[in-house]
Parts: sequence; C-alpha cells; structure tokens
Amino acid sequence: MEREKRIDRVQVQYSRCSRIGKQNLGLPNVKYVFWNHREEIFIDRKTETIRLCSYLEAGNRVTREFHVEELVPEMLDKLTVLDRAGRFQVTEEKKQPPKGEKREYKIVLGYEDGEQKVLTGIFDRLGIPEIWEGISEYLREFIRYYEEMEMFNPAVYEVGRKRTGEYIYCSVAFTELGDTYYYLTDDESLKIGDFVVVPAGRKNEEKTVCIQDIEYFQREEVPFPLEKTKKILRRAVMHPVSDPRQVGWLLEESQDTLVWSCLEGTMGCIYADSREEPKTAAALLGDFCFLYGEAREEAVKFLFQESKKQELIMVPHSREWELCIEQAFPGCTERFTRYATIKEWGVWDDKKLEQIVSSLPQDYQIRMIDEEIYDYSIRHDWCRDWVGQYADYTDYRENGIGVVVTRDRLPVAGASSYSYFSEGIEVEIDTHRDYRRRGLGLICGAKLILECEKRGLYPSWDAHNTASLSLAQKLGYRLDHPYTAYLVCADQE
Repeated sequence: MEREKRIDRVQVQYSRCSRIGKQNLGLPNVKYVFWNHREEIFIDRKTETIRLCSYLEAGNRVTREFHVEELVPEMLDKLTVLDRAGRFQVTEEKKQPPKGEKREYKIVLGYEDGEQKVLTGIFDRLGIPEIWEGISEYLREFIRYYEEMEMFNPAVYEVGRKRTGEYIYCSVAFTELGDTYYYLTDDESLKIGDFVVVPAGRKNEEKTVCIQDIEYFQREEVPFPLEKTKKILRRAVMHPVSDPRQVGWLLEESQDTLVWSCLEGTMGCIYADSREEPKTAAALLGDFCFLYGEAREEAVKFLFQESKKQELIMVPHSREWELCIEQAFPGCTERFTRYATIKEWGVWDDKKLEQIVSSLPQDYQIRMIDEEIYDYSIRHDWCRDWVGQYADYTDYRENGIGVVVTRDRLPVAGASSYSYFSEGIEVEIDTHRDYRRRGLGLICGAKLILECEKRGLYPSWDAHNTASLSLAQKLGYRLDHPYTAYLVCADQE
C-alpha cells in the first residue's frame, strides 16, 4: 500500500488593500489613497524554521525567523493528518469583501514529493479554511512565547539594588483586578509578579497578595507616609492561582473529581509556588488537600494553615510528599488508606437500585434535600458535609443534589454531593449513629445514583475506608486502586 505523502512546507500569503478617505489623510486635494499591506508565513521541515514577514510601504520589510528543533516537524506532521482528513477545505468559494477594502490569501502546501496544493480566496470567516482558526491561534501563542525578550521586561530591570537612603515601595493587589496598596520592604530580591504575605485590615490578618509594581523613593519623595505604611512580612510559599491552566499540567493526571472541581474553578482552589515557572501545586477543597509536583515541607505547613481547619486530609502523590507531611507535623498525623473506584458510566443496574430504594421500611420517608433539610444539615455536625461546601442554599440548589431518609420528619441518613464539577458530583453518605447498620445509607446511595442518571451527572465515589468501599460495591462500583492519605490535626499544645 502506497504511503500517503507528508507536508514538508507551508507558505501562507495575506494581502489587504484598503482605501483611506481624505478625512483620515489631512490632505485637502486628495480624495483617497490605497494602502497595501502584505504578510507571509513560511514553515519548512528541512531547515526546521518558521519565518514571518511583514511588508511595509516603500519597500520596507520586517522579518522574524525561529529555528526550533523537533517542534516544526511535529507541527507539519499534525498538519499532514489534518490535510488527510480533508480539513484544508474552503467553506464558501466567493464572498465580496467590505466596500473599499480587499483582503485575499494564498495557502501553499508543499509535499515531500514536490507536488503542491494551492488554496486561494477572500480572507474572512467564510472564505478561509475552517482549520485556519486553530492554526493561527497556535502560531500566535508560539510567537508570544518565543518572541518575548527579557531585557524589555520591567519586572527584570526595574528591581534590584537600591541607592543609599532609598525606600522600596511595593504596590500589591488582593484580587486580580482590584485596587493596589503600598507596602514597604527591605527585600531587594522581590520582583513584579511575586507573591508575598502582608498584614491586612484592622486586625492585620495575614493575606497572600501579588506584587504589581516596585518603586524606589528617597524619604522626602515617598508616596505614602512611612509611619503609616505596613511592611511585607515574607515571601509567600504558595499562592492561589487565578487561572488553573497555568499549573494544570502538574495535576493533569489526577483522577480525583475534587481536583477536577478546583481546575474548573467550580469549587475549591488551586495553589502554586510560582506563576511563571511552577514546580509545586496543590488542590484545596473542603477537608481535602491534594499535593503534586516538587515536595516541600514549608508548602505542607502553609496549606494546612490556609485551610483554616482543625483537621485536614492530605493526599500525597509521591513518597517525598509523605515524608514532608510526617516531618511537618510530628505526632499530629494519622496515615490511612482510601479507595478510588473506577470512573465508568453504565455500570449500575437500575432495577436493582430501584429494588433497594423500595426496601425502605414503612416508618421512614425518603425525600430530596430542600431548604429545610439544608438548614438542618448546616446546624448539625454529623451531616454538615452534605451541604457544607456550598456558599448558601441557592448555591446548593443550583449546583448540588442530595436525598435523605427521615423518621418523624427528622433526617437520619442521607447521600449528597460533597462537591460538584461540570459532569458530575462526588458522593457523600452519612448516617446518624443511632440508625446505622439498617441499610439506610445503601438506600440513600441507590436513590442518589438514580437521580444523577436522570440529570446526566456522574456520581463519583472515593471510599474513606473499607466499609465505604463495601457499600459502593453493593451499588455497582468497582475498585480502581487504594491510595495513601494522611489525617493531619492541629497541634493541641
């Protein structure tokens, strides 16, 4: 069978001819002129280069060339696959350009045997191949990454040694788009973009903030009185990440839905040690903290403090993280095993689940969690986890789901969404201690699974112990793997 030929060269030409009216020229005797603009892209497998050219007026030209080994062949291989799939097709052959403007393109695909494919047309959303949007986005990100020069970055050249008698004022922001506030520092190594811990508010609570700007002033020039300006306490070990995509690659292998919730931004928070070059990352949601990347003892201590919990379940993803936890909290940890179930749809026997639900004794009732049950759950420790991760009832009603078994109108068992993500929930089942071993948790779990199926939600189940795993298996779940976790407690001394 003849091997399909690959693409070895790509050339893209773009031209725009615009008619500029006299109102934009400032020339009274000229009605209009034509402005010609041309751009070209060359991608070549042999030289492993990408060359960008912009042609200006009067024969001037700007050229940028990038030589990146392996990346160019990989890019052309992907384009070859797309070409074979017929993606280099124009959706509409002809379309008139806007009045007074002419935009055209020419794409030449050069194959390894010397043959070419040529596409031409009007450069707009109906005239170009649909694949162009993806190609242009890829190249735009490529250029942004490789073309940024450090010597032009104020974060590099506007920091460093201070002159004698100067004070360093850092402008920090508590939120990504919030106002900035001045703080003093003596640390000359701090840079724009670094995260630091500062005292905030009347109670001087410690907050992690991002440095937006760094300025140097003599005493008589300070922008805010020295005696009223608070000082930066220290560099932050970790910081909340506003855009989880910045560190997503550190957590991408996780199969825990709590981590998925954090990555999606639906619940919880992602933390990292750096915005530019993260090496350590963590996902913090409710009573759980998942640790990834380079293990650091100071990060473990910071995250426990950040959780504001008396007890926190930490899930390490390496032996190095386990040692960090043990060393950071000597005598305050309990090592135990949790059990992940396989995340798979269609494993439940709905008839069996319905039979389990119908086995509810007559003196009990089953109902969905409504505002009345929500309020009850918030006030009682034994069932608070049904709804405890939601801001209020409105949040739970819109994003959560749960069922309870009641007796004399009071909840005695229930199954609910501890957390949620775009495609499902993480199941939380709790039974009042006076009503255990009566099968009520099993009934609630069966009912919750049926309700999730109706709504197209996946009810994920990570078991806290073997009893929880046994309950999950009775409902149709299958064990994926056990994993190590630590219950970390605050030092009571």
